[in-house]
Amino acid sequence: MMAEQKMTRFKWFWPWQDDRQEQWLREQSRQGWHLASLRWPSRYAFVAGEPRSYVYRLDWREASRREMPDYLLLFADAGWEHVGSLSGWQYWRRPTAEEPAPEIFTDVDSKVAKYERMIFAAGGAGAAVVPVMVILMYSDIDPFIALLWVTLLLVALYYVIVLVGLSHRIRQLKRS
Repeated sequence: MMAEQKMTRFKWFWPWQDDRQEQWLREQSRQGWHLASLRWPSRYAFVAGEPRSYVYRLDWREASRREMPDYLLLFADAGWEHVGSLSGWQYWRRPTAEEPAPEIFTDVDSKVAKYERMIFAAGGAGAAVVPVMVILMYSDIDPFIALLWVTLLLVALYYVIVLVGLSHRIRQLKRS
């Protein structure tokens, strides 16, 4: 029996670049590499198979354990296979030869709502960092505190970039 071929790729996408990520995953499947699992940070595990035309779609949803079965069933009933999840992202796929490829969000308002959910979460996480930074500013400075403060500054900067990028994506969608 031949061992299953596997491949791991590290590839970074910003949260507002989910359409690029979907296209990249589709290209991988057309080359015979099918998404098997995801791990933080930005690690994609693929298994080799026959080249197929899978369409991948991403949703950002942090459902509770109680809500998750209904959420998964809703997509399964519509023909989507849940491939995995990573940091709130839900990865869906289904085989298709259709063009344009099927969507999970069929109107602008539902796409905007997805990005607004992300803004709410990212804004909350980013806002939680600021008070800690302020407290550390008034602490006795030692190398550990300084390193921690710089790390938190980088985290806060990341969230600012995410908030700006998501806001820009929402404006793009509303204009289209």
